[in-house]
Amino acid sequence: MIKLFVIKLTENDEDILLDKMSLLSLEIRERLEKYKVKRDRALSCSAKLMLFTFAHTFKNDEYTDVNLITDYDVFNENSIKNFDITYDEYGKAYVGDKSDIYFNISHSGEYCVLALSDENVGVDIQQARKVNLRIAEKWFNEKENEYVKGASTEDEALTRFARIWSAKESYAKYTGKGLSEPFTKFYEDFDAGFVVENTDNKRVAKLSAYLIDEGYFCHVSSPVK
Repeated sequence: MIKLFVIKLTENDEDILLDKMSLLSLEIRERLEKYKVKRDRALSCSAKLMLFTFAHTFKNDEYTDVNLITDYDVFNENSIKNFDITYDEYGKAYVGDKSDIYFNISHSGEYCVLALSDENVGVDIQQARKVNLRIAEKWFNEKENEYVKGASTEDEALTRFARIWSAKESYAKYTGKGLSEPFTKFYEDFDAGFVVENTDNKRVAKLSAYLIDEGYFCHVSSPVK
């Protein structure tokens, strides 16, 4: 079971959500205060508000696969249930005492996404935007590079890059290893819906795509069944 909770953070929403930071534990508030840029602090605050609100109820039938949160009154003293967060050797975060709850967080552009699951999970959202496409030469395999370079326009190349990067990031966040594991060690079979190792073509994760908004790519990696 995987459910996504999403906030589209406009500039007008930043203060509304930051005002609710007082609902969070002292430890979380201290972490949030370390963000120097207000928008970064608001995005991280949004993620934590969703996490501590929905982690204990996400399995309920009232929630769909993708839940866009627009009513911020849902974050209140009765709904917020603070709990300890622990981290593994790679820095991947886990619910401290709830082994049947897994989460992962991502944000890009205006969107913040929380993935909640009863199994290990990794999520990434990427806005198709201007980037140095030479990044692909370092992080993508030969076939993926050809796919990006085969675009007929720069905008199409950036779109293809964002799609691949989102998928790769979701798997890196699923394993918890992040950029410490070369992205060239695996590739994405978008048609079949799997992340696959290059060496032996072993399927190492299920890959699911979610439509959040035009111009964005969102992927989730989860265990192969």
